Amino acid sequence: MLINLFIVAFAVTLVYLSVAERVATHTRLLIFQGILLFSIALLELKHIDFANLAFILAETLLFKALIIPYYLKQIVETNKIAKTVNTTIPLFYILIMVSVAIILFFIFASALPSSQLKIKYFTVSMASIFTGFVLIMTHREVISHLIGYLIIENGIFLLSLAIGSEMPMMVNTGILLDILISVIVLGAFVNRIGRKFTEMEVTKLSELKD
Repeated sequence: MLINLFIVAFAVTLVYLSVAERVATHTRLLIFQGILLFSIALLELKHIDFANLAFILAETLLFKALIIPYYLKQIVETNKIAKTVNTTIPLFYILIMVSVAIILFFIFASALPSSQLKIKYFTVSMASIFTGFVLIMTHREVISHLIGYLIIENGIFLLSLAIGSEMPMMVNTGILLDILISVIVLGAFVNRIGRKFTEMEVTKLSELKD
């Protein structure tokens, strides 16, 4: 089934994100995730009203796959950021953590008694949220924290599909505004740090008040 292929592809992007070193690679993977979310939503939510479906598709394709990656690209080019390899643990361990998490979440979802839960969405959504948190906790650069947050947001979107296909307009509006505000705020921090410091580590945030 085509939708299962998209879900598997999304899981593969999480594994790739866990070991990718270049910011440009992270950005391309976020674009691909946005396209996958658009395709999944298009196939999964065909029965809901047109206005809500159009909003969801615009959120995934325009915002997640185009606008946000473009904004990230501008931040990267402005601050001349090439790599995000400054991690607290080796990338190999991050890869193991994400891979094991995907397997464990699948086992956990399969064991749940609820017939309303869609296992494939729940597994990948929780793995996406986990991957985002891992990137935030193990990477020192602010840009990596922003990327991790966006991965978490993609996981929340999939989680909404795991517990039900209907997504109220207010929920989507809240998610969209949350992403927009977060990107603007973190983007401002990144640009400020880039003007003041040569290294883009989160430890430099405490020095901005000076």
